[in-house]
Amino acid sequence: MISAVFEMCVGGGMGVIIDSFEVNHPDYLLFNETAGCFIVEVENEKIAEQLFKGVPYKVLGQTQENAVIDVKNLFCIDVNKLKKVWQEPMRRLFGNV
Repeated sequence: MISAVFEMCVGGGMGVIIDSFEVNHPDYLLFNETAGCFIVEVENEKIAEQLFKGVPYKVLGQTQENAVIDVKNLFCIDVNKLKKVWQEPMRRLFGNV
């Protein structure tokens, strides 16, 4: 989940505040790859209620203009720093991509 959120932040040039996860088992939510699950960004909770009526869903948090991933009470990291580290292996292999 966290890698998909990171890629969404990179694509949108934004950050996110995630405040909804299992405090006792944050790794379960952050690194979970349950089949049939997907992440959707919507404007607000009312739209989510309309779109997912009758379908189980969970609001993870909200986007923010500040390009950081802030997982409440766990970590906060700059998206651009992560992006640089993420792209570095490709740059080494293929030059300046």
